[in-house]
Amino acid sequence: MPYAASTAGANRWRASQPALYWKGVRAADTWGAACPQPVTGIAADKVPPLSEDCLNLNIWTGAAGSSRRCPVFVWIYGGRNSAMWASQPVYDGANLAAKAETTFGDRAAEFLALYPAGTDTEAVAQDNNYARDEERVSTFLWGTQFRNTATSSYVANFVATGNPNGRSLPAWPALRTTKPLSMELGDHFTTLPAADSDAKYAFLKDCLQSQTTAY
Repeated sequence: MPYAASTAGANRWRASQPALYWKGVRAADTWGAACPQPVTGIAADKVPPLSEDCLNLNIWTGAAGSSRRCPVFVWIYGGRNSAMWASQPVYDGANLAAKAETTFGDRAAEFLALYPAGTDTEAVAQDNNYARDEERVSTFLWGTQFRNTATSSYVANFVATGNPNGRSLPAWPALRTTKPLSMELGDHFTTLPAADSDAKYAFLKDCLQSQTTAY
């Protein structure tokens, strides 16, 4: 089920545009295309069609006709924001259908635009510190990628330097210290109010220093 228009042509590098309307009932019984990306190490017959018209939802829910209100669990697929797709068998939500689950496709690699940008200006500047708005985050999001981005950067830097910003970060561009956004993603994917910076850093440092696991 498309949740936004194709990202091709005039929509490329822009904030997501509204999906086109369709008449009648849409048959949502097949997978949508995966977003453009380099694909290596995967058999050709396991790779879905690639298209910039890839902003779609895969939704599982309980029995048709149920009036029971269910929570929605949204899963963001992994791939370091540069690869993979939501239709992989491992993300099949059949076992969670009784509770309801939604997975979605989003731009990858150079086409990445997951961070909530509400205007074209924000879409272009999404790796800058000001391209954010906590009020937009109204749905609990969790997934392999954002869990790692929000957590591992803190862990790596505290262990190495005692400073969440560290002397350096992994080579993956999204985690470079020159991109302040990488250090703030965690504040946008939480259900609890963020403590002030000094208190938060002190808590995390004490927690990590008490661990015996080698990173």
